[in-house]
Amino acid sequence: MGGTGHGKDQEIDFPPVENGVDYLRSVVEHLTSDTGGGPSPRNLKYAVLHLQAAVEVLLKARLQREHWSLVLERNDVTAATRQKFDDNSFKSCTSTEAVRRLTAMVGVEISKDDRTAIGELGRDRNALQHYGLTVNAEGVESRAAIVLAFLLQFVEEEFHGELEQEQYASVKADMQYVRQGLAKIRSVLSVRMERLAPQLEPLRDRTVECPECRCMAYVASADGTPSCLFCRREAPLETDGEGEWWHDTFLAAAEYAEKILGTPWKQTSGRPDDQFSQPLQPPLERCPGCHDQALVLGARTALDPDREVAFCFGCTRQYAQCEQCRNPIDPEGYPYAPPYDTEKLCRRCFQWKLEFMGVI
Repeated sequence: MGGTGHGKDQEIDFPPVENGVDYLRSVVEHLTSDTGGGPSPRNLKYAVLHLQAAVEVLLKARLQREHWSLVLERNDVTAATRQKFDDNSFKSCTSTEAVRRLTAMVGVEISKDDRTAIGELGRDRNALQHYGLTVNAEGVESRAAIVLAFLLQFVEEEFHGELEQEQYASVKADMQYVRQGLAKIRSVLSVRMERLAPQLEPLRDRTVECPECRCMAYVASADGTPSCLFCRREAPLETDGEGEWWHDTFLAAAEYAEKILGTPWKQTSGRPDDQFSQPLQPPLERCPGCHDQALVLGARTALDPDREVAFCFGCTRQYAQCEQCRNPIDPEGYPYAPPYDTEKLCRRCFQWKLEFMGVI
């Protein structure tokens, strides 16, 4: 793998899978070469650029194995020929489109968390490449670990047995290096989270997964700004258009619902194609307690990560969810008296159930 020959006769020979795995090796080198406070800004920059390159190379290598035309950009398909493809005279699709085609057309399973991390990595890379990027290093490092883990599994599941023996031997050695590097990165991230445990312990009932770094360290506050203790991300900013800015709990709730839960925006009644008179609404509800539209259905807090609750990013109250309609159960209507004290229904659904049973 790599260069062959010397001087002006030197050739570069990196088949797609080997090329992608070599990028992964470079990512690990950049993320683990520094000691102490994590990778330097320069190493983090090249880790992001090379990780995005690995994503594009490996995803498109899998598409190409299915059929070469799946790699092409949509606008390029009509004039495409195999000769142009072999000559590299074509435009390829984006990594986001590659993910869509792999899941929808090839049948490769890619989780919501992995799709989100890949999308955010692409945005980080574009900002670095074209505009410059100012972000929290811990958040980028944590997301990079997610994408690294995905690509390791992706290569193992999608290319194992497809490579020639010599290619596989080379890839296997690099994969082992990347796997060990990922373990080291995860260990560093874990140590940082352990240091935060004393701070997070009394806040578990209002701590959720961070949309930036994916750590369970994003703390909502009834009298302050929602922020992540791990990557120090704060709630998105809102402005009144006259120079005043504030960290908005409504936007924090919407971002969590979109990025963590993958909840789609709601279409209001009326013409769905009329975006001016009938705009889409964020996937939020109005809190029964503080009445802010900052209540997220299906949230999971650090207090009980396996239990879905309705959580308000404004007042930090949480409510049980109705098992029938999933709406928050107002504390005034729950729990019910025996023999219905085990019911997990809102008052409306509970009344319907009693009517159906003929009790009332």
